[in-house]
Amino acid sequence: MGFFKLKCEDCGMTHEVFQRWVIDSETKETVRNFQLDEITCGHEECFNPDDYDDVDYRLKGCGGKTARTFEGSSFAISSRGLAGDHQGFYSPDLGRRFNNKYEANEYAEANGFKALRNVNEDDVLQRGYDLEQQDAKDMKKIKELQAAGKSKEEAYGETFSVNTLKERGMLDSSIKSGE
Repeated sequence: MGFFKLKCEDCGMTHEVFQRWVIDSETKETVRNFQLDEITCGHEECFNPDDYDDVDYRLKGCGGKTARTFEGSSFAISSRGLAGDHQGFYSPDLGRRFNNKYEANEYAEANGFKALRNVNEDDVLQRGYDLEQQDAKDMKKIKELQAAGKSKEEAYGETFSVNTLKERGMLDSSIKSGE
């Protein structure tokens, strides 16, 4: 299926035609509903003519021979170099501007990010399971500390101290503890 633009060679009228596949009632084979070279100006399969407001003329056309017209479309070039006329893009995830996606990927990988294609699903699922288990242990510890007479704030402070979070890899070494 597709849309085709046809232009009348006689009057210059432009038509759009929707080509579709249908089942022939006699042979039961899938065929086109018409051949493009059979379309004349004002054919019943034509619609959306340009620059012709007269309804009668739109329905009739001049009956002249039509030919397909092609219109180019714009496209973008993406390469490692600065080929083409492009302005790059700003990545809110990475917080800076890049010339192309290759440059953004290289920057991300150099700064510890992993592309989704390089991630092992089993590792991600195991990490999620480990975090759930650690959360359950933390909540159990907090409840035990509260049962021992500590306030809620003290229990959370002991459970989630800066040193403990650094050991778990949740904080980097630049963060100093208040102890």
